[in-house]
Amino acid sequence: MNRDINRLLKSALAPSVVPDERLNRQLLEKAKESSVMGEKNREFSRKKKPEKRFKSPAVAAGLTVCVLAAGSLTAVAAYRYLSPAQIVTEMGNEKLAEAFSGEGAVLIDESQVTGGYRVTLMGMVTGEGLNLYFGDADNAFGADRTYAVIAIEREDGAPMPEQTAEDFRIFPVSPLIAGQNPMVVNSASLNLGATGIVRDGVQYELVDCDSLELYGAHGVYLSVVENFGDITQSFVMDASDGSFSVKPEVTEMAALFRLPLDPEKADYEAAQERLEQIKEEFEHPAQQSAEAPDAEGSLIWQAASDREGISPELAEFLAKVTTENYQSYLAPDESTRITLTPDAEGYVSYDRGEEGGGTLWLGTPDTWREEELERETMVTSSMGSTLESLSAEMLTLHADGTVTLVIYRPIL
Repeated sequence: MNRDINRLLKSALAPSVVPDERLNRQLLEKAKESSVMGEKNREFSRKKKPEKRFKSPAVAAGLTVCVLAAGSLTAVAAYRYLSPAQIVTEMGNEKLAEAFSGEGAVLIDESQVTGGYRVTLMGMVTGEGLNLYFGDADNAFGADRTYAVIAIEREDGAPMPEQTAEDFRIFPVSPLIAGQNPMVVNSASLNLGATGIVRDGVQYELVDCDSLELYGAHGVYLSVVENFGDITQSFVMDASDGSFSVKPEVTEMAALFRLPLDPEKADYEAAQERLEQIKEEFEHPAQQSAEAPDAEGSLIWQAASDREGISPELAEFLAKVTTENYQSYLAPDESTRITLTPDAEGYVSYDRGEEGGGTLWLGTPDTWREEELERETMVTSSMGSTLESLSAEMLTLHADGTVTLVIYRPIL
């Protein structure tokens, strides 16, 4: 879409009196629920498949006129998005969809144009037993989790790649806590997971992590970048107050949202205790990884075997693989094997192109313990709905001070 024409249209249509924002939100939600959900819910409840395309151009056109007549330019873009509850319903989690429709949900709808994309933080909710991958008894990361829905689209209006396309990817999202080193407190240490779908050219990502309400007294941000490892390159922390901002020279995607957390739900002392624990774990990551499996030795995504929307073949496979037998079911993709040497501060950075990359802090070799050496541990994993989409990245520390990373894939 031509941005100059857009600005002219907005200027011409801008009213002298703008109605209350709450009215616009109610109007939009009412239209979505009555016109969209009423017509499509039967298909969702019957199939519950993320691959289901959702198109309703007639409703969208009618709603555009309605919004312009109401006179709110800030709401013009909102008609093009599904609501957070609809998105989560498409992902097959009715319980979380109910939470996003409840009083505890916070609708944000803040957009930022960055690096050729428009990134919108749509809303967030915190609750217990809502995780897509873990039931109440199996939640490996504790009871309360914070969930956020993000919409990503191209600034020029071109559609985002479909989930089946080779260039489809999940954009990295990470919480940042004011005053805390982002290399220490980030998506990994806060146990973040992400799921993505594409509808009508817009990519939606659902992210969930350890409850962020705990840190409300500190100040919490949600960052979205284009590539793994971009966080430290894209954002800077103010030494005086601990706040984060985007570095002025950054040209790639770098969206940064300050989360509107309720300070009354924060627990400063408990947050400090947890942050100290994270720092302690950070200093010996290999040891923590070795201790991560539960009593049954299951890999972290084994608990997803009962998740809706995955193929029976994948579900059966996940239920069988453990840390003890994974080499019977997964084989290393030698084309992904890389050997790295930590720098003077203990960091290693890597980029595999389409396979992704990142930055890990492993400590310097003189801090590695003997029991950590020559022992493979999983540092990342990912999967879609089919067995072919499954992968696990394994890390090995070597006595010569180098590190090996390799991606394992299912033996088909």
